[in-house]
Amino acid sequence: MKKFSLRVETSLSNIDENRWNICASKDKNFNPFNSYQFLKALELSQSVNNSSGWNSAHLIIENNDKKIVAIVPSYLKTNSSGEYVFDYEWANAYHRAGGQYYPKLQISIPYTPVTGSRILIDEACDYNEIIDYISSEIILFCSRVEVSSAHITFLTKKEAEKLKKLGWLIRKDQQFHWKNENYESFSDFLNTLSSRKRKNIKKERAKFINSEIEIEHLKGDKINFPSISVGASQQLLMSAVLAKGKTLLHNLACEPEIKDLTNFLISAGAKIKWIGKRSCQIIGVNSLKETKYSVMGDRIETGTFCVAATLAKGDLLIKNFDPKLIKTELNILKKVGAKIKLFKNSIHVKGPERIKSIKNITTK
Repeated sequence: MKKFSLRVETSLSNIDENRWNICASKDKNFNPFNSYQFLKALELSQSVNNSSGWNSAHLIIENNDKKIVAIVPSYLKTNSSGEYVFDYEWANAYHRAGGQYYPKLQISIPYTPVTGSRILIDEACDYNEIIDYISSEIILFCSRVEVSSAHITFLTKKEAEKLKKLGWLIRKDQQFHWKNENYESFSDFLNTLSSRKRKNIKKERAKFINSEIEIEHLKGDKINFPSISVGASQQLLMSAVLAKGKTLLHNLACEPEIKDLTNFLISAGAKIKWIGKRSCQIIGVNSLKETKYSVMGDRIETGTFCVAATLAKGDLLIKNFDPKLIKTELNILKKVGAKIKLFKNSIHVKGPERIKSIKNITTK
């Protein structure tokens, strides 16, 4: 009778957080990148399990009491992005040989080129016994789901030596690490280099210093637009939200697009307050956050389609657009004979058999 069983989970939500972290705390040395919280954050931020090519397929090993004794953070990859190990030539060779390289099983921490345990085992269990079981199960899993191969990257030396004995192919690579050897300044670091290297680095830095590149941190101010401009209003709004301090903008354009841009920036964390029809106050923030926002429809495009339907005796339904944004234009089309029905977020236009004339059109 087998002592262990394996199941595959496509989301950390289906895995016990406490048991995961117990297995991840190998030798009492907790690696934050192996933690449940870090990998869960990747899921919640949609850094994995979407079009990125990282699709969770975590291998969960349980004993006969259904207790989790080991975990292998794994992903079915449809590309080689975010691994920091370049295997594109392997993929090309596999393709030339008539095979399909993707999907492959990637056992690693997404976007993190940091060495650490890749097979997380409860310290109360027999390390070698579980490694033997996992190694054989990974091979069976790859065959069962028809993936080309399994890859374990940035694993520990202990894991690599054990897996080599079990028949795994060892791939060697290089990483270059810079260490601060108690340098108190950049000059201290340069003094450890040869004269030629110091000279080259100083020359590169001098080119930048002597170039015309300038870095400027914007600060808040009071700005009165001499004339109303949609483009200038948009540029100043976007700049002011990240400027240091308070900005007051007066004589702004107040087209629907300006209001829509303002709402978008507020959804991303900007601090904007309208203090009149054409004035607003902005308190700068350090950064904006990720947001989801539906941008308003294009008024010019929508109006053009409505006119075209009217002239061509067409029958047109425009969806996902607020009719109030072109209310004046639609009233004119009604006067020339178009039959128009307005809904909450759509417009139905039916062109007349013959266009009626109107005496004049007044714009404001």
